[in-house]
Amino acid sequence: MCERSSHVNSSIAGMDHHPSLPSPRLPTEICDHILDHLWNDRKTLKVCSLVTREWLPTTRKHLFSFVRIIDLRLVTFAEMIMHSEDALALCIRKLLMVWGLNEEVPIPTSIPRMLASLGRLEKLTLYVSTWDDCYFSTETITWPVLPMVKALDLSIGTVKDVISLQRFICACPSLSSLMLWITSQSDGSHTHSPTVISRSILIDIFHCRVRESDPVLGWLLQGGLKLRARRLAIIASEDLASVNFLKTGDTQSYCAHLVNV
Repeated sequence: MCERSSHVNSSIAGMDHHPSLPSPRLPTEICDHILDHLWNDRKTLKVCSLVTREWLPTTRKHLFSFVRIIDLRLVTFAEMIMHSEDALALCIRKLLMVWGLNEEVPIPTSIPRMLASLGRLEKLTLYVSTWDDCYFSTETITWPVLPMVKALDLSIGTVKDVISLQRFICACPSLSSLMLWITSQSDGSHTHSPTVISRSILIDIFHCRVRESDPVLGWLLQGGLKLRARRLAIIASEDLASVNFLKTGDTQSYCAHLVNV
């Protein structure tokens, strides 16, 4: 046994001295499983990624099932994405971005351009303190079309431009799940006239938080977004009368859970 082990070890050691020998290759199916199904185990994914990068065929791209970026790192991440062309941008499926929750810091103008390059993004989670295109920068921001995004999770402190928010949501033609959490009363939302969006989006799951004096939700549903929710969950923080919009609109069938908090 000792002689055999010694022989095997010497053979392996000998392989290290022959760079001309072909490197081991894992089947694509195994690589897919490692890279796509271990994303929630960061330590394991880090190790597997380092290993499989050496073993993957050169044509195989490294997938990132989940990316979480907070505040200042978001600027660096956006620059890295835009400079990598498709090498990295098309490998991201889920993205969580957090910006300025504790203070009103304008979101960088590079963020919409970065999102435009994520052609295979399926879920976008965005936490921001203030939603206002004019607040973001001196230039008016044009949010890109996100063709593959099926789920939006938006947590916003204050909405100052509901038209911009509606356009952002409507820029996701494949959207089937929308979670909208607005933690404070929207400033100036009542001054906007409804903008009619030509097409409607079929929403399978719609979760939201509403306030009696907040016009954002009613504006979204009645001002042209035309949500047709199959499942509807509503958290009413004040008066259940704030959800009277349920009596109108294109809602086909829904299960409304009204909760006083």
